Amino acid sequence: MLNVNSIRQKFTPLLIFLLVLFLPTQLGKHFFFDFSYINGIRVDYLATKFYLTDLLALLLIILNIKIIFGVLAKYRKYVLIVLAFSVINIILSPQLMVGTYIFTKYLEIVCIGIIFYRAPTNFRRVIFAFVIGALVELFLSISQIKTQSSLQGIFYYLGERYFSVSTPAIAKTALNGVEMLRPYGTFSHPNSLGGFYVLVYTLVLFQKYLKLAKNYSFWSYILLFLSSLLVLFSFSKNAILTWMVVSSFYLFFFTLSSCRFCKVARFLSVGTLGGLFLTSVNNTVSITERLLLLQNGIVLFFQKPLFGYGLGQHLYALSRLPTKSLYLFNQPIHNIFLVALVEWGLLLFGIVGFCLYELVKKNKKSLIFFGVIGLTGLFDHYSITSQQNILFVGVFMGIVFNETNPFKKE
Repeated sequence: MLNVNSIRQKFTPLLIFLLVLFLPTQLGKHFFFDFSYINGIRVDYLATKFYLTDLLALLLIILNIKIIFGVLAKYRKYVLIVLAFSVINIILSPQLMVGTYIFTKYLEIVCIGIIFYRAPTNFRRVIFAFVIGALVELFLSISQIKTQSSLQGIFYYLGERYFSVSTPAIAKTALNGVEMLRPYGTFSHPNSLGGFYVLVYTLVLFQKYLKLAKNYSFWSYILLFLSSLLVLFSFSKNAILTWMVVSSFYLFFFTLSSCRFCKVARFLSVGTLGGLFLTSVNNTVSITERLLLLQNGIVLFFQKPLFGYGLGQHLYALSRLPTKSLYLFNQPIHNIFLVALVEWGLLLFGIVGFCLYELVKKNKKSLIFFGVIGLTGLFDHYSITSQQNILFVGVFMGIVFNETNPFKKE
């Protein structure tokens, strides 16, 4: 007779390691149905997608389903309220299937967060898994900058898309007057790459403060170095500025040193290095067009302020607004808060916000990570649309709040 607890205890740590290892990848299958098209044009954001990381997450959820139900039952009042308003949101939305699919993605993130919250997690193994992934991403990023194209081959199976510097609408930058391709790694965009690794950087940098580990390991220092390089090489101004803010915040409040010169030198190092990469010139036109997207988003919010347009469906509403810009066509709003307000509506947004507030009250240290997500989410959408970034939110939330960590009991 199978012992379910024994199987769970044996395979959960392995699946956690594999999920973290493959978290930066996007190997998966896109399914394009009728609702995946706007005005006859296929839109990736509206595709139904299933990734390798979804498979790993599903296996983890199946193994830990009793634990998940136990935690949800403990907070059933909040769960039922969020569930009720989510169902109303989906029913009132124009595309029921899209709303249902996005709801299952949110549910997946919550379940993964609960698993990482309750499962005994060896943080050093998590760090090592991230190091392996970061090494692959750094190799790919440097190679893509050098060759000005993707490598493909085996990296195709990690989710690297095919592109070159001449691909239409590809992300490019100019440094000292030299135009070059911005590296994608295995991500859908360099901004998504930078946003992912600035969050990794923050998690590792504040591990002692969060009592995830007693001391920084050798692999922690390696990961700090690798994630910093990936943030800088992404040439994402949003991610680089956030990296500078996080680094400066840590240096000012969390480093104990009587040597003022040492502190000033560290600040200058962060400022100089970040400033050097910030001098690169990306697509300046996109700034104006992102502001137009924000304006259109505000218009949409006031059209349906209470219940919103439906989970994952603000692109349909945007497509009905007049625009003369090709950039705006089928582009999400570049602000996660406005996306949430437009899609969820003020009622569901307020309820979810209150639930997060209750979580923060139990662990005020988590404000650091909400701050990082908030900073990167002010000017981009990947934290709510990209597989790697949105799944990582569940992972790091679970790690931050993990109740089994022995260092938290000291």
